[in-house]
Amino acid sequence: MASTINRTFPLDLLRKWKLPYSCELVVSRETEDVGRRWMDVCTVVFKAPDDGYHYVLSFDVGKTEYQEVSWDEELSDPIDLARVEKRERTVVVEEWLPVEDAGESSDV
Repeated sequence: MASTINRTFPLDLLRKWKLPYSCELVVSRETEDVGRRWMDVCTVVFKAPDDGYHYVLSFDVGKTEYQEVSWDEELSDPIDLARVEKRERTVVVEEWLPVEDAGESSDV
């Protein structure tokens, strides 16, 4: 399996680009409850203005005002971020549904 392409970003550069809150650069933002009591994980995909590629950044966000921390507080500086691209895929879902009566006998 091929390895991922990473790029090293100084946190000052991400701050200069106003990440992770820049509406111009952020193309996707998801917050996920990962089962921790006080923190969720926010994942942002952004387009770097200097090379045009997309990268993914994940960081902790507090669930209440008492757990508020700066998005970059616990990140290493510089930080390695994976380059990502959008791909379409087909997902097959199997599910059990009630059978509607079509006048068949119910002898089983």
